Amino acid sequence: MNGFERRKERKKTNILNAAYGLFSTYGVQKVSIQEIAQKAQVSQVTIYNYFGGKDQLLFETVKKFIYEQFDHFKDIVNDQNMSFKDKISFVIQGKKENILHMNPDFLQSVMADQPHIQEFIRKFSEEKSVPLLMQLINQGKEQGYIHPGLSART
Repeated sequence: MNGFERRKERKKTNILNAAYGLFSTYGVQKVSIQEIAQKAQVSQVTIYNYFGGKDQLLFETVKKFIYEQFDHFKDIVNDQNMSFKDKISFVIQGKKENILHMNPDFLQSVMADQPHIQEFIRKFSEEKSVPLLMQLINQGKEQGYIHPGLSART
């Protein structure tokens, strides 16, 4: 990746981080592209060039957040030095903290007003999150925390 591409990716990351911070704090409807641009220290035109508009920016912001959370969850599940009990505790605490720090309007916008985001989340859950959760459940069975006869689908 050359210097131009690195700067472009850095700008995109700054925009996504700024958008997530503002959306999750104030809700999607109360945040303008201008405010995101100011926080990311880019022009509004840059945001429109990279993302097309607020809906696509919201989608990319949610996608980035979900992938980051999944990577964190995967690191916990794959940590050989952590017990099942500690893993479950970390996962639940992390989910709780995420929800507590999000504006209800943001959650509403994501879950009710954006069908393409809902579809992305559903597909991501089926293909990535559920299999990883099954892996964690199997670890719980192996360590004696979950009854071995209990179906993982339960």
